[in-house]
Amino acid sequence: MLDVSQLEGGKQVLLVGEGNFSFTISLLMKIADSTKSPISAKLISSCFQKYRNLSNTVKENARFACTLGAEVWFGIDATSLHQHERFKNEKFDFIVFNFPHVGGKMKIHLNRLLLKNFFRAKWNTI
Repeated sequence: MLDVSQLEGGKQVLLVGEGNFSFTISLLMKIADSTKSPISAKLISSCFQKYRNLSNTVKENARFACTLGAEVWFGIDATSLHQHERFKNEKFDFIVFNFPHVGGKMKIHLNRLLLKNFFRAKWNTI
């Protein structure tokens, strides 16, 4: 479990697979409540879906997360972060993938493949 006190001191945090950005918002609000100051960590929240394919509610959540201090990236495949141009110079203290799944029901083999590929990816971590 991630304790918000671990995020103090300018830590780099990546959240992958954020479906509707509700975890991002909750985490940022928890940090703000516990520290009573702006977030000092760099928090990047990403989702697999492209912006144009998101519902209005998810788009609003993404905008709100940005106002709280997060960077929000769309169209990010968690299994190939190391190949993505935006991540070439990024290093992370924490990478959080809360609920890895491919969507739909009865796709256990695809969910296992997702996790396998996620853990095999070459990470830039501190």
